[in-house]
Amino acid sequence: MRCRAASLALILLLAACPWSGDDDYAGSDDDDAANDDDAANDDDSGDVAPLLVEVSPMPPCAAPVPSPGAYSDGLAASGVDFVHATDPAWTSDPQDFVSAFADVVATGLVAADLDDDGSVDLFFTQSLGASPLYWGAGDGTFAPGPELLPDAISGLANAADFDGDGDLDLLVGGRDHLRLFRNDGGRAFTDVSDDVGLIQPSGWAGGTSWADHDGDGDLDLFAGGYIDQSELGEGSWTGGSSPNALYRWDGDGFVDHAVDLPAPAEDGAVLHAIWRDLDHDGDPDLVQVNDFGLQFSRTFVWENLGPGAGGAHGFVERGEAGGVPAMGSPMGCLAEDLDGDGWEELWFSDLGDHHVLRSDGALSWLDATIAWMPDVALETDDASWAVLATDLDGDGDRELYVPYGPLHAVFAGEVPATEPGQPDRFLVDVSEAGEPPLFAERQDAVLPAPRDGLSRAAAEADLNGDGVPDLVVPHAGEPPSLLLGRCTANRRLVVELRDETSPNTRAVGARVTVKTGPLVQARTVDAGSRGTFSGSEPALYLGLGEGEDPVELEVRWSDGAIHALAAPCDHCRLRITRRGDAR
Repeated sequence: MRCRAASLALILLLAACPWSGDDDYAGSDDDDAANDDDAANDDDSGDVAPLLVEVSPMPPCAAPVPSPGAYSDGLAASGVDFVHATDPAWTSDPQDFVSAFADVVATGLVAADLDDDGSVDLFFTQSLGASPLYWGAGDGTFAPGPELLPDAISGLANAADFDGDGDLDLLVGGRDHLRLFRNDGGRAFTDVSDDVGLIQPSGWAGGTSWADHDGDGDLDLFAGGYIDQSELGEGSWTGGSSPNALYRWDGDGFVDHAVDLPAPAEDGAVLHAIWRDLDHDGDPDLVQVNDFGLQFSRTFVWENLGPGAGGAHGFVERGEAGGVPAMGSPMGCLAEDLDGDGWEELWFSDLGDHHVLRSDGALSWLDATIAWMPDVALETDDASWAVLATDLDGDGDRELYVPYGPLHAVFAGEVPATEPGQPDRFLVDVSEAGEPPLFAERQDAVLPAPRDGLSRAAAEADLNGDGVPDLVVPHAGEPPSLLLGRCTANRRLVVELRDETSPNTRAVGARVTVKTGPLVQARTVDAGSRGTFSGSEPALYLGLGEGEDPVELEVRWSDGAIHALAAPCDHCRLRITRRGDAR
């Protein structure tokens, strides 16, 4: 591990370098004048520091692989014996079109530390039978845990601390259900869906995502609706989607404020949803990814206008005017800064296509599909799903993992595992320094074998504790893929946030900016916004390259408060806690 002297203006107490094991230091508050609401954390007595930063050095890389990196297959030794189950009877009756969607809304997962022991756990949704949880040991191995919803057809999941008690709770959805399981600690969960006011869908639950959209300090939930089982035609689905919900937490339960999203919010079958501050005005905006709908699948980008009369939070649709096109059937979306200009691009998956929208500033995008991915092979029948950004080789550029899974045979009554494969894609930015991104396929070089199962979801997490981000990709009718990222010579930084001043204990919505030399990277902590039907580990994985430049961090918390600090090391994992007792 490399260590550096740090500025005394930014650090109040610094452990001697080098570190051994986990060490702490307190960072100073650098809030700007407009964000003095964090002043309660500044204790002149010195008894309470505004930040607690816990440092965990990463192990050195004994056998680095060259760029763009590589994955090894971690399933065989993992102890994960989950096999996704499906039933061909669901698709054998052309009149039961809703049941056919059991293999569409399928293979959701969560990869996160659910028992707060420092190791990533895994939860898989099951279409036929109970959805299992596996407890991680931190070395890439897992032990069976509890099973949930034994009689449900489940297909999506994510995790968030909705009740502000410090641990991650589970949200699971599928046909006719959206269930919230409170984490009681001690590896126990309780279904509190009815107690907190979740409305159960009639039909399929759609994309869900968490954020503090009204700025009151606790988490709210957008729960999209997918198809409505009451709308069946002659062998085809002809109706609208099941209703969406915009749940605001009022301290005792959720209240649906979907009315805050003006028409045509209900027009569209929602497969994915992303909360992200796309105009950088301090509150999260919403990307509602509609698989299809009455207006030719128009996907919506809702600008959060902030509070209005009576405390309602207004939204206005900005996608169409901002350059988001009408798409065929978008099933996933990424909202990340891919070109380093500080603004979030939108990258949509689709049937037979991708749509790459380069940000041109606040809520404005230009089509960069041809310019940024000119040589990526796209076939008419290909169905791409989650678009998940990672940094496998640690060079500071983002790579994209895109699961593929065909649809046509699902609706012809065939078992998904027997369908001709559509290999998952791994897209690498091969552009020269200073040039716009240029993505090319590298799955043959990076993956241990072709991943050509029927895939939907993907999640990023560190399964074996080596600091390199790994991927978990479930497959319909088959075991999942556990792809362990191999180490490289590049420096890495993993940032994990905690907030003791707010019920939003995992700092969802906080934006972390890391600067090392000319490289500037910005990431947003989210919950449910990455990967269709998925919940990734709430940690930020940043590659720093091979240089020797010092590392500077800025954390802009979801309430607008800012902390700046110099990283105590440049190849480590940091847990940064904003201290206080406001909860």
